[in-house]
Amino acid sequence: MKKKYKFLLILSNLGLFFFILNIFSGIITFEYEKSNAIIIASCCLLNCIIAIKSAKTAVKNP
Repeated sequence: MKKKYKFLLILSNLGLFFFILNIFSGIITFEYEKSNAIIIASCCLLNCIIAIKSAKTAVKNP
């Protein structure tokens, strides 16, 4: 896996970790209750997209 994909995955996972912890601890309070869920879902989707893209790149360029 290329360094840029690793870096993006680490950033996305850190964001995911932070917002999951935010659910339990309430560090940041959002105006809408669903904001945490939307951010978590977008981080998960971003992780999947990065993983698929890096896998396709690895298959094309071994």
